[in-house]
Amino acid sequence: MLTSFVVERYRGLQNVEVPTLGQFNLFTGMNGIGKTSLGEALWLFHGRDNPSLLWNIHIQRTELGGHNPLLKLGGSPISIKAKEAQT
Repeated sequence: MLTSFVVERYRGLQNVEVPTLGQFNLFTGMNGIGKTSLGEALWLFHGRDNPSLLWNIHIQRTELGGHNPLLKLGGSPISIKAKEAQT
């Protein structure tokens, strides 16, 4: 289980930190503030060992399939970090 989460330079998210996570988390807010992007970043983090995951997420979010999503990342690397609970 994750206890905190940090996203840097993913889609519209710049240095977003969720300092405390529990077993159940609810993210609310107005349209266009990044709730879906935060959820995608969590999804990417959990699938970090799956090399096709970034491609799959791109296909789900675009009307035009077949483009390489890595080309849209620009020069800055994505950074997604989390702390996991000790068991």
